[in-house]
Amino acid sequence: MYRSRWSGGKFQNDGEGRSHLEIKLGVAYTGWETRYLNSPEYRVKNKKVFGGCAESDQFWQEMGINIWQHYDLGSKGVTVLNGDGAGWIDKARIYLPFLNYRMLDGYHLQRNLLRGLRRSEFLPRVRKAVTEHDKEKTIELLNEAKGYRRTQKDKKKVEDLKNYILDHWDNILDYREKDIPTPEEARGMGIIESNVDYILADRLKKQGISWSEKGVENISRVIIAHERDELERLLLKEEESETEEVSRKKVFRRFKSNQKPSEDQFFKKTSEPAEGASYRFLKDICRNVSKSPV
Repeated sequence: MYRSRWSGGKFQNDGEGRSHLEIKLGVAYTGWETRYLNSPEYRVKNKKVFGGCAESDQFWQEMGINIWQHYDLGSKGVTVLNGDGAGWIDKARIYLPFLNYRMLDGYHLQRNLLRGLRRSEFLPRVRKAVTEHDKEKTIELLNEAKGYRRTQKDKKKVEDLKNYILDHWDNILDYREKDIPTPEEARGMGIIESNVDYILADRLKKQGISWSEKGVENISRVIIAHERDELERLLLKEEESETEEVSRKKVFRRFKSNQKPSEDQFFKKTSEPAEGASYRFLKDICRNVSKSPV
């Protein structure tokens, strides 16, 4: 079995001009299959979506648990993590120790090359050196490109590009060129931006919409739950929870008017069984009733 996963983040304006809240997104899948018989198009298999506004450690911890639950990690396979250069993505190794390779996403690499070199003659030359994994040639060309820049702003862009490439040099090679076993049907990791756009950006950012921090946390939960086919189940669960809460409030109001009932009396009059969280909740109510003025 072949296993692959990627992660990306999207910064969202909080409605007050600050763009500091990052929504993290992860997608796991187990390879590719043709869309239909003899189709030239492919789609990923066993796709699972994870995400939210959690801190990086919490995100990877929860994603790791979900991956262990949904995939057979005990079978033979290669696991590749693909993502941009964000530091939080590198924390995955702490919670996903079964990773074989962390790869820098090709889209972000090409975007940074274009930003740093524009359409200059150095762009194809640096791109070729990077693709061939020739580190010395890459550094030589970038230093030369920096010398040709006239403004300090443009020189800084080239310097930033060089730092970006060198910081991620060990992750630049395509996983299919690494010395790790890959199946014949292995394909490129090209679904990152399309999924970030489709799942998050198109719905949260690209329509001129801004959100409060609480709002974007809530809507991101709804979006992720929908992508995981769990929205209906969660809504039904929330509905049941609200109904249960209303019932408990009625019980509380009824007993608040009585003469300090004992716990035994209280639980006898409670129609539903008191177990787990419900039991603790009922005991808290009972304590509050006992302390209430008559």
